[in-house]
Amino acid sequence: MFGAYVGTDRAHVAGALEIIIAEMERMKRRKLPSLKFDPLKAQLKGQIMLGMESTSARMNRLARQELYLGRFIPFAETLASMERLTPFDLLEFANESFDRSQLTVVTLGPAPHRRLREVHGSRGEALTGAASPGREVAADT
Repeated sequence: MFGAYVGTDRAHVAGALEIIIAEMERMKRRKLPSLKFDPLKAQLKGQIMLGMESTSARMNRLARQELYLGRFIPFAETLASMERLTPFDLLEFANESFDRSQLTVVTLGPAPHRRLREVHGSRGEALTGAASPGREVAADT
């Protein structure tokens, strides 16, 4: 599962979705150059290491590994696996994970549902309008 998050106002929701979809499609077509991939990999490793300073993050990691993998993976093994990642691995992941037909869009607050359907290319079944506190949002039909 892959997720993208954006915080914007109603006027820019569809444009933001267009950019996210375009980037996902571009990642499926082009291997990221090492000059861009290596710093991203280093940043990801750093974020994971910083996250390990939190007791709750460590406990969540242990629980997720036990539930999804059936075993604990030592942190050194995780870092070694990340070190082996290549731009080609990212390209493969993108092609396996970014299936536009499986895309789901969830909004919080008012959103231009007709325009989102156009960008998404769906009849709307994958588009969901979620209610914000004190406000109900209905999908345009």
